Parts: sequence; C-alpha cells; structure tokens
Amino acid sequence: MTHKRLLTKLLLLCFIVSYSILQASEKQISYQGQLLDINSTPVADGLYSVDFLLYTDSVGGIPVWTETGDINTSNGLFSYQIGSKNSLSSSLFQQNPTLFLELRIDR
Repeated sequence: MTHKRLLTKLLLLCFIVSYSILQASEKQISYQGQLLDINSTPVADGLYSVDFLLYTDSVGGIPVWTETGDINTSNGLFSYQIGSKNSLSSSLFQQNPTLFLELRIDR
C-alpha cells in the first residue's frame, strides 16, 4: 500500500456544530490541520486529494455526508472550507447534533 491512502483516518475529530452557528454562515466550516506521515513528519509540500466524511458514530458506520477536495500543503499545514463543494445542510446538524469527521488522503 502506497500513498494512495496516506494515513487513512488520519484525523478523526469530533466536533459539535450548533444550528445557530451554521445558520449564520454559508454552511461551510473552516478546517485547518497538519498532514503528517506515518513517522509524524510533515508530508512533502504539494497537492493532495482529500475525502471529507461525516459520521454519526465514532467508529465505523456509513457516512451521512461526503465531499472530495484538493488541499495544498506547506510543511504539512493546510486549510480547507468543508462544504465548499457539497453544501452542509442545516437539517444534517439538526438531526445529528454530534458528528465525527474522517479524512482520507490521496496523493
């Protein structure tokens, strides 16, 4: 297995987003992170394809929302607007007050 799935489930973060916060925005979440390899070293600078998936369970299950986008890294650091390609609906957060984010990285 190569960099095709660089650190699958790299970051599994739980975040709770209230409806009122989402309503005030354009239904996007600003996300920043650092992409590290298996040795906890920042990945090479460049373009990476990322699948963003939201789940209702912390382990396993079927995602309730997905989006694929590209990130550019600098010393592993990146930022991305979650929901910029596949809008985050208000009902998603009304029906699921707690969601878990998974990132799948391809080079």
